Amino acid sequence: MKHYTLITHRGSFVTLPSSTSFENIQKLVGGYVAYVRHPKQISGQMAVNEDGIMLRLPSNIIASVIAGEPLLGDVVLIQTKKQYEKLAPQDVLNPVVNTLKEVSSNV
Repeated sequence: MKHYTLITHRGSFVTLPSSTSFENIQKLVGGYVAYVRHPKQISGQMAVNEDGIMLRLPSNIIASVIAGEPLLGDVVLIQTKKQYEKLAPQDVLNPVVNTLKEVSSNV
């Protein structure tokens, strides 16, 4: 069973149904899908918009930190149940996201 987490470019985490289809992932990332394999911080793979640079999608700082490389737009993290139970992205990154949101709102 797969576990899907949408990581929006605004820093939100949305748990998706385990029945999420490839077509749904395409809609979520806004176009053709490219995969980033073996994110450095969390096991799994990430689905991104293949044309993110050409479309000038906004930076996704949280997904970039997880992947260890710059990513653009909304991203879907795909993990096995075992990978997710070992380390869910929001467990690690929610404190970071909350701090970034607080700092940016004070600027």
